[in-house]
Amino acid sequence: MAPYKSFILAREGIPKTAIVLPREAGEILRTAALDLQAMLERIIGQAPPLGADGGTRAAPGSTAIHLGATTCARSLELDAGAVGVEGYRLATVGRDLFILGGSDCATSYGVYGLLEDHLGVRFFMPGECGTDIPVQTTLRIAPINEEKRPHFLHRIFSGIAGLEGSRWERHNRVSHQRAQLPYAGFHHALYRIFPVGRYGQTHPEYYALIDGQRHIPASDADSNALFGQPCTSNPAVVDITIQAARRYFDANPEAHCFSLGMNDNVDFCQCEHCRALDVSGWTFRDRPVYSDRWFTYINAVARALQATHPG
Repeated sequence: MAPYKSFILAREGIPKTAIVLPREAGEILRTAALDLQAMLERIIGQAPPLGADGGTRAAPGSTAIHLGATTCARSLELDAGAVGVEGYRLATVGRDLFILGGSDCATSYGVYGLLEDHLGVRFFMPGECGTDIPVQTTLRIAPINEEKRPHFLHRIFSGIAGLEGSRWERHNRVSHQRAQLPYAGFHHALYRIFPVGRYGQTHPEYYALIDGQRHIPASDADSNALFGQPCTSNPAVVDITIQAARRYFDANPEAHCFSLGMNDNVDFCQCEHCRALDVSGWTFRDRPVYSDRWFTYINAVARALQATHPG
């Protein structure tokens, strides 16, 4: 079959394409399909339909945009290939355009990649004011065959809250559904390794010594901002951390990392053993620097893990 010279989405304000989802599509793909439908409606002036996943190719005079592993994509043995869990592939086959990601999230990034890279939509800021959607009542694009892999495997942005912020992040292909990612181990985490309910009463020495008192939160329901940092010079603290990481990797063999992100505060242990690891008098922005003690702890855990979980 000779390749088509263009892929038609609309002619004179009439949609000529349909959006096809797999029958078993979950919330992520359905949200992306509705976003695509809404954006195309604003470009064209009329919303394209959501087509049924019947396994058939687009009829003459029309096209179809397939999101994920539709029956048609499977019948053509099309998949995302080696793009990785956050990468995606856009491929036109005749009158059908396939958006295929290494995960549902990645397939949704392919939707927003189509909108931005091929249809000229821009998401500059959250909300209507920051969205630029060009009007084109007759809409066609050249055939596509491309793979996209993000330069940064994990992309987060914590500066915007609320519905508009989450929508803007989604449109800009910021990582979401982070728990599904094999390298999503990051952020404040140590409070989960040293829960008060398990160690608070029996091992207060695991918690930060501050002004002569062990800094132990009232309960595990408290924010991690109230936990302080563990006493990282304590060999038992190091060993508990090692065992927690080993259990995690055993239970999640696809995972790339395990977070040792400090709790959300600057309440570091003041015991003599922790302070002995600090560089005396070293400050940054008038705050003590705790890098040496912290990386002593991190490296001790890393060396132990390399012996049992290399890589």
